[in-house]
Amino acid sequence: MTRAVVDAHADLFSKCVEDGLDWIDDAVRFDASAEKLVRGGVRVQVASVYVPMRKDGEEGTTEALRIVGAAEDAVRRTRGFRRVNSVEQLDAALASDAVAVVLGMEGAGPLLGDPDRLRLFARLGVRFLGLTHNHANACGDGCFAKDPVGLTPRGRDMVGVAEEEGVVLDAAHLNPRAFDDVLALAKRPVVCTHAGCRALLDVPRNLTDEQIESLAASGGVFGIDAFPGHVGRDRARGDLDDMVAHILHALEIAGEDHVGLGADFDGIPTKLSGFEDASCYPALFSALAARGVGEATLDKLAFGNWMRVLRSALERVPGSGRFPTRDCGLP
Repeated sequence: MTRAVVDAHADLFSKCVEDGLDWIDDAVRFDASAEKLVRGGVRVQVASVYVPMRKDGEEGTTEALRIVGAAEDAVRRTRGFRRVNSVEQLDAALASDAVAVVLGMEGAGPLLGDPDRLRLFARLGVRFLGLTHNHANACGDGCFAKDPVGLTPRGRDMVGVAEEEGVVLDAAHLNPRAFDDVLALAKRPVVCTHAGCRALLDVPRNLTDEQIESLAASGGVFGIDAFPGHVGRDRARGDLDDMVAHILHALEIAGEDHVGLGADFDGIPTKLSGFEDASCYPALFSALAARGVGEATLDKLAFGNWMRVLRSALERVPGSGRFPTRDCGLP
């Protein structure tokens, strides 16, 4: 039986809009096509709403809405896939053996620093939020900023609004000062949907061991991606074994309850040999098992850890009031 997977980051619908593609008719051009997701065992896909920085202001907001529309259209036309925005919808999708699709905004540029825009997008199904991409916006500086500051006042306000709306805060792409600000302000689990370990490859997008520990302490999850520039041996190339090494390091630092997967398919320019698309997840789990990772840990890594955080967030219907007064399921 194929192991169930939650993949926390893919750019499939952003790619539809940016490149003028149709996810169904142009399926061969997608790393995370419907057929590849099913073959790989993916049961929940977090699909990014990513708008390039060249599209700013109202144009950026319009582009983000187009991506949400592309996701809605593609999923509606694809048998066995469902968009979900509540625990009830998630459970119904999984019970019917459908693939559940959740949206996540990669960089808050389209929000223009306006909390009401975040509230709107949460109602449209955006349930993960990275406050920055690689560069600055109204919320703060990204990880490529030359002289970074932390979150702006608008960015700090956005943390509270995200948690009120049941939107998971994603620390991927934050610079270290903004990362620390988010962890200090957040009252709920903080995640990083897609990155590698800086101890193994020292690039700005990867997390230090201290940052990984901070995510785990918040109850969050650190998602390992499949971009050679983050997990390859020399940034230019890499293979499945390199990704395995980053996963093993993350497990050692964060523990088995706080590591997951977020391959970044359809958003990366090069691929790992042996892990080229979403159908390759069984090969990854076989490689990890060969390195001594047990079945229970593989289940958490593949599915359970992200499900814990996602279910906790989806319990909150945007605009409906407070969260239930209980923790996210950890001892």
